[in-house]
This record gives sequence, C-alpha cells and structure tokens, in this order.
Amino acid sequence: MRCGINYVGDEVIVTWPESSGAVDYRPLRCFMAMRDELARAASQLEREFGVVPRIRGSLHFGPVIVGEIGDIKRAIVFNGDVMNTAARLEELSRNVDGGFLASRAAMERFASVPPFAVRDLGRLPIRGRADGIDVVGIDAPASV
Repeated sequence: MRCGINYVGDEVIVTWPESSGAVDYRPLRCFMAMRDELARAASQLEREFGVVPRIRGSLHFGPVIVGEIGDIKRAIVFNGDVMNTAARLEELSRNVDGGFLASRAAMERFASVPPFAVRDLGRLPIRGRADGIDVVGIDAPASV
C-alpha cells in the first residue's frame, strides 16, 4: 500500500493508487483513525490549546496529475478534476454530521459493504458541476 501525503496549510491530502486505495476501505479507515485519535486526545488538546480541532474529509477516485514544483523548497502537487471535486466535497462536509463526504462513484469502487455506518445523501449541488454529485456520508461517532 503506497500512499502519498501532502500538506497544504491546515489540510492533509492523502492519496493512494486506486489498486491499493480501493482495498478494504483504506481511505475511509484512515479518516476514521484520525478522527478517533483526535477524540482520544481531546482533553489534552483542550487543556493545552483551549480548543479541540474538528476533522473533516472527502473521498473521490480518478486520475490525477502529479508534479513536483520548486527549486530550493520542493513540493509534490496534485491537480485535476478529481482534486477539484474532492476539495468541493470537503467544503460541503462542514455541514454534515460525521464531517465526511464521499462521491457515490468512489464508494462504488469498493468491492464490499462498508465496515461502518454510511448514509446516502443523494445528489448535492457542487460548485463547478452543473448537475451536482451523488454523495454518501460517514455517520458521526456515537460519543460526539
């Protein structure tokens, strides 16, 4: 499983080749693990910083353009419609319980039933797409 990680401001972009990312719901499990870890650290973060960060996320599959930029400080960049769609889904995830949206097309890439509760949210309007996009959400943890 070779995944890539890129940081953009306060955002983390995690990518997998489709062949390994579509196995066993790895991208969704990754999100759930990060959300669980933040929940475990909540009291310490509250004490130290006065706030507990909330995590949001999104998932979409497809081809991306990967490049390296910079001479002195190099960075890997991801571009393409998939990245734009994932970014728009992440924007929409601010307003859903659970804080995570996946395109229906991405969910159809998995060969089994999700190992946790998801809900079909239907077609949502999305900036840059006249016809919207079909999405599902991951339920919020019971202890929120």
